[in-house]
Amino acid sequence: MTIVLDQRSDQSLAVYIDGDLQFDSRDEGVYHELLALPALALAQARRPKRQLRALICGGGDGFVARELLKSSAIKQIDLVDYDPTILDLAQNEWPELNQHALTNPRLKLHICDAVQFVDLAAQAADEYDLIICDFTVPRDQAGARLHSIDWYQQLAYILHPQGLIAVNAASPSQTPVAYWMMYNSIRTADLNPKPYRFALPSFTEAGYGDDWGFFIGSRRALRPREFDHLALAEPREFLHDIEQLKRAFAFPAALAEKRTTAQPTKLASDALLHSLFAPTWDEASGTDWTSLDFVHDPAPLPKPHTSPTLVPSAVQQALQADQGLDESQVFEQVVQVMPALRAEQTRSMVREFIANPLRFLNSLDLRSLVEALLRRSRELPRKLVTELRLLRRHLQRTWENPQLLLSRGLRIVSVIALVIILANLLHPDTTYAKGDTSPGSGATSSQSMVRTNSPYDVVQAPPSTVAGRGFASSTYGRGPVDEYGTYIPTTRRYRYYGSYYGGSSYRNYNRNQRPSEDPNEGGALYRLTPETDILANGEIVIILTDQAYLLLADQVMTVVDAEDGLPIVFLQRDEALIWRTHRELDRQRRGLDGSVKAKQDWIDWVSWAGFVPWRNDDQAELNNIVQTRGTLDQAIKSLGSIPANQPAIRVAPTAGGFQLFSSVWMNAEGSLAILEQPDGSKAYLNKTGWFRDAALTQPLSEPYPDEFRTKVLVPFLTKQTTEYEAIKKRIEADLTSAKSDLSLLNSDKTEYTSIQTSYGPSDIVDYGTTEIRVDEALRRTNDDIARTQQLIQILNDQLSSLPKQNDAAKKFLQSLK
Repeated sequence: MTIVLDQRSDQSLAVYIDGDLQFDSRDEGVYHELLALPALALAQARRPKRQLRALICGGGDGFVARELLKSSAIKQIDLVDYDPTILDLAQNEWPELNQHALTNPRLKLHICDAVQFVDLAAQAADEYDLIICDFTVPRDQAGARLHSIDWYQQLAYILHPQGLIAVNAASPSQTPVAYWMMYNSIRTADLNPKPYRFALPSFTEAGYGDDWGFFIGSRRALRPREFDHLALAEPREFLHDIEQLKRAFAFPAALAEKRTTAQPTKLASDALLHSLFAPTWDEASGTDWTSLDFVHDPAPLPKPHTSPTLVPSAVQQALQADQGLDESQVFEQVVQVMPALRAEQTRSMVREFIANPLRFLNSLDLRSLVEALLRRSRELPRKLVTELRLLRRHLQRTWENPQLLLSRGLRIVSVIALVIILANLLHPDTTYAKGDTSPGSGATSSQSMVRTNSPYDVVQAPPSTVAGRGFASSTYGRGPVDEYGTYIPTTRRYRYYGSYYGGSSYRNYNRNQRPSEDPNEGGALYRLTPETDILANGEIVIILTDQAYLLLADQVMTVVDAEDGLPIVFLQRDEALIWRTHRELDRQRRGLDGSVKAKQDWIDWVSWAGFVPWRNDDQAELNNIVQTRGTLDQAIKSLGSIPANQPAIRVAPTAGGFQLFSSVWMNAEGSLAILEQPDGSKAYLNKTGWFRDAALTQPLSEPYPDEFRTKVLVPFLTKQTTEYEAIKKRIEADLTSAKSDLSLLNSDKTEYTSIQTSYGPSDIVDYGTTEIRVDEALRRTNDDIARTQQLIQILNDQLSSLPKQNDAAKKFLQSLK
């Protein structure tokens, strides 16, 4: 998972997870006031003398908790979020925004899965007066479960009969089918929801729709008059009064009508995901339907959708009916069948098809496409295979005359549209493959590139291909893209001079002699790790602080002032860092190689279609991936010679010293920084000077780099000491994970040893996703065990030395100020 904090010049903050906007501080109050305060007010009105107990599912950013804590009627809040990273950021990066809600004594944090927590609460017969679900829009089956009938039935079980539930949903205008599917799932669970919506400027700007939808419900149906005299908690910034709130419950009647056909979903269904990834951008306008006009919604509840499906069963059956077929209705249903894979392309193609069927068919080798699909018939529902075979027979007679083919009516048009959708879904275009390709899902993205006194030879496999749309979007080149194709919004800008500035004798650099030329300036093209960027010219930079970064080169490393691009100090090239950076570059370059091949295969495969709406976009994306791969080639070249073997783990230049970052250390007493210089000598630096020796008796002749103290050491140590607890937790988590890995490796070793003893060394066994000889599997497993044992030892050492390092850092920081 990649988390980006975009701190703007106006002091506002936007947070992105894997490229999706989570909140923008400029209008997050709109969202959280609308989600939390109406339900809170209703709960208080229903039970005015009771101290309320609330459950927040999700909401790790602390904003819903902030809203609830405005009320003295809230006695206790249980906040359940599975992601400790978000909770840590909420407590340490934006505590002022959430008003320190997560450390409020009325709130108890539970870092666990919400489903498990609710199951345990149900078993214990716990009961809540208020439940708020603040989940992100689901992107997978696990997320879709949190909008299923089963989930809401579990919540109903732990909700007091007069209690309230509030749910974050989706955009009613952009994904209306998905929105009303969520609504009907809550209705089916007998929670009597009232839908409402509001405009969120940041969500609209990010492309998530012109409005955003919520639901509020209860086991005891809400009566319209309950909204007349609500006492909304203070202070409020965006939700002004009750009349404004009531207007939020109004919808265009044509939009509300879609609730009559939107199926609620059970656990196994993937219909909600299909609808979420298939926006329909409903253009209905007006406010002539409001959910406050009734107690119980009179609209019939559609039958629940209960199973995974490529095409709804009703559509499959209708397409095979010989008579009594409502062709227009079936065609509309077919167009709505948008898989969660390249949905925007499929929809564009179907729209072009609808606009000019003859033009489309004249450019399509439909027979070849049908044959290609039938070759993969095992992946299709049996009835669809039958339908495709029937279409193949018709094509043998009518393909020479597309007009005659269309004369068969909307049924044949529906089948052709379905073929297009199936082709887009079933072709192995792995550039957009399903699976866990979330940025940061492997270990490398979370490791610190700039510290090198740690085991760093275990590198994750490259992704088979990119999954994001960063290489294809119009924003390519304006900000960094990572190996997964995720565009990363950022404000980082870089100014820098050539690495050789100052001549070959780097220690003779005179700070007072500024270069006459302007510095290079620009943003990054590629994000190698969260702290490491690659510029468009292939230069590699590592963020040290907000005011300085490390520029890698083939002979020297330079600490650069981010404001003016001038070198602050030159450091000895750290071969361990160079080796590690090269390995990561090579891994990600190999991933881009796979992306190029997959994309080219896709472009070649759709050669049966002379007319496809996305053809230019595909080619542009391919070109951008190729360009980025070339940038990584430049980056590798900029590193110069690479050590043939993994360098030894770095040893402190002074007994008991701690590495701050590559080639910069702190002594055990917390009184000196030790800089490894380009010529191999050491520089010992304190607040007032730097010296050739640790006794501080031989001053260096070069000007004292005060910017290194103020722009590098002070902010670096400040961050390190304030994040002590988070660092400790991360090391503990890594240690737990490593011990679990070791246990699994030892189990593998036992299994391989048994197989080799019984069947000999040449027997073939599974090793990961490949098959190899058992003796080779045993050798690799032993190597992995040795590396993991080394990792465990080093993590234990880091954990034991961390308190001493923190004490030394505090002492040194105090002396530097």
